[in-house]
Amino acid sequence: MAISDKDKAALRYLTYPVQFSFPMKKGIERVFQTLIDPSIPFHSTAEVLRKVESLREIQEPLADTVTTTTGHQESEIREYLDTLAIQIEDRYPNILRSGRPVVRSGIWFQIDKPEHAKNFSAGEILPSSDDIVLLWEYQVPRLSMQAAEAIKSELVTYYRKSVINSMPEYEGPDKYADASAARIRHCLSNSELAKASMLLKELSIAPDSPLIQEVQRLTGVKWLNDDIYRVWLQEVFHRISLNLRQEYS
Repeated sequence: MAISDKDKAALRYLTYPVQFSFPMKKGIERVFQTLIDPSIPFHSTAEVLRKVESLREIQEPLADTVTTTTGHQESEIREYLDTLAIQIEDRYPNILRSGRPVVRSGIWFQIDKPEHAKNFSAGEILPSSDDIVLLWEYQVPRLSMQAAEAIKSELVTYYRKSVINSMPEYEGPDKYADASAARIRHCLSNSELAKASMLLKELSIAPDSPLIQEVQRLTGVKWLNDDIYRVWLQEVFHRISLNLRQEYS
């Protein structure tokens, strides 16, 4: 059976940073810097691990399948994927595959079926389903963070100059806003989510506020001094506000 175009795309995506490393696993640090680094605001660690696991399950040869695997041995590619999966889990222990021991007691849910959640104690082994490997994620307890504090933290962390660069000049804001909404959703109670949604709606209309002035100073980005950046940020606020409204409404 031929490898699907979707799997070829995943293989190319995951081997691009290590295509000139021999063996491939020597270049794993570049994978974390370019694909999985938490400062990359729209790349989901769970999605990367899902791609890795999907490729590990393929029985057909991966060598010479795409340009980035040409010249590499099959065993080398397999070892790279195995090592990458383990290192992802070691660095981001809130996301684990079936068969791995729970590192944090609490509620864990299946990423593909979040309604399937279960309380596990540290050391318990996460189960599979009919020998199918599942991805599990730890449900972080919602913190007692205030709405404005959560918004400021999100902007200072993920919208600083070293992350955004000149992105507003050539790329739309949607994927940034969606990733931000997902992160904010995890750190606020429902009442604070409602406040955050309202505050973001206000900022989308009139961003020139003390909060954004402080964010501009801390991030080093010209959010209020450039029309392109200002409009881009307003669109980010508008989309996050809509996403959060769906959560509590």
